[in-house]
Amino acid sequence: MTTHSDIKVWFKRLSYPTQEQFYAWIDACILRGDEITIADIKSLQTILDNKVNIGEITIDDVAELKTIINNIQANLEVIDGGLF
Repeated sequence: MTTHSDIKVWFKRLSYPTQEQFYAWIDACILRGDEITIADIKSLQTILDNKVNIGEITIDDVAELKTIINNIQANLEVIDGGLF
């Protein structure tokens, strides 16, 4: 796999990339017409597998989230002197 560091070395000032390096650079890019699958995106399948489905959320979950948000807001007000 070609890394950003590899490509930068090939194209630094006064360097002359080879045809193979140009091909590797092009192959390392994602172009507008390219199909991107879930497997192409690091950890996406795990994130999707662990997401909460809307039908699984309970009133208790919403109340707990509201408490967490209120605590964060109160802490920000103290830190920032009245951000909200």
